[in-house]
Amino acid sequence: MTYGAPGHSTNLEACCWVGFDVAERVWKLITKPLPTPVVNASLWQPGVYPPARQFDATWGDWTGDSSDWPEAFRQPGYNPPMGSHTRNSFVYIPPADAGNARGKIVVAWQPTGNCSGTGLRGSWVWDADTGLFSRTANLRPSHGSDVTGIGYSAAHRVVIGHNFVSTSTSGALDYLDLSNMTWVRRNASTAVVVRIDSTNFIIGDLFVMVRHEPSGPVPMTFWAAPISAVKAGAAWNWTQLTVDATSWPTKNGSSWTVSWSRCPVNGAFYAVNRVAGSNLLWKLSPPAADDQTGALLAGRWQVTAEALGGNSLIGADFDYSRLRWSTALGAFLWFGESVTSAVQAIRPGGV
Repeated sequence: MTYGAPGHSTNLEACCWVGFDVAERVWKLITKPLPTPVVNASLWQPGVYPPARQFDATWGDWTGDSSDWPEAFRQPGYNPPMGSHTRNSFVYIPPADAGNARGKIVVAWQPTGNCSGTGLRGSWVWDADTGLFSRTANLRPSHGSDVTGIGYSAAHRVVIGHNFVSTSTSGALDYLDLSNMTWVRRNASTAVVVRIDSTNFIIGDLFVMVRHEPSGPVPMTFWAAPISAVKAGAAWNWTQLTVDATSWPTKNGSSWTVSWSRCPVNGAFYAVNRVAGSNLLWKLSPPAADDQTGALLAGRWQVTAEALGGNSLIGADFDYSRLRWSTALGAFLWFGESVTSAVQAIRPGGV
């Protein structure tokens, strides 16, 4: 099953998850059905409307034990966040690491609609066993998720990324320690530009920021940060990776929102270009098969394109990490802008 959440502009609706069942080839609601209150967005005032007992204007979530909720939803620890800019700001934690049967999803996103710009800094964990949201131990260091979003490092037991809402120059990188569900901010020795609508991936010890470049010789650049040093509080800095490319996954010359997803069969990363009707898939090959940090930082990465066969072309608009590997199919799953678009299986050549 691949998954998604409501996004972009909302009017204080509580969030729910939807998933695509690979076996049955249908979309399903995979959370508890949530009561959606009738809200006039123009009346929204923190702590006034909706009442403070129902909506928390600091975290940006609904209080599950509020008397305003139907009885079945009145339970402590149930804090569903409002739908928001989902982008790359939620990650799945598999059962072995989550400590349950079906895994968990960590959420750290930027509220929009009538909450846009209000600086809500909440983050949550959704438990797939219970279907309930709960808060992390503390608020995020800052609000936003529109820059690179977050990624999950199983080796370091952290969720790591940027909590920024727009382009800035900063050395800050935030991580959530899954052992105690606490957010921590670390700063690089030298600040770099972090740009809205960029993405990220994790390989070995490295958090890699895939920075969208609106101008310059290439449409995207890759910047690596050592997760072990960030978590340890040691001195660290960004390193720009060397990438050779015969072509790039772009739409009208732009790489914004394009993300790279890893294939567990060959260790390479893949991306599409957001162009509906395209038949191309791009491959990013690391310079080290064993994910050794020194070789990844010093070696030359390769981007190449391959043509896809089959009976349909890519359906696409924005990306935001919707290319996901399906173990059941031995292929990537991809879907376009909404649950009304087709879900496509994409198997790279030689896989």
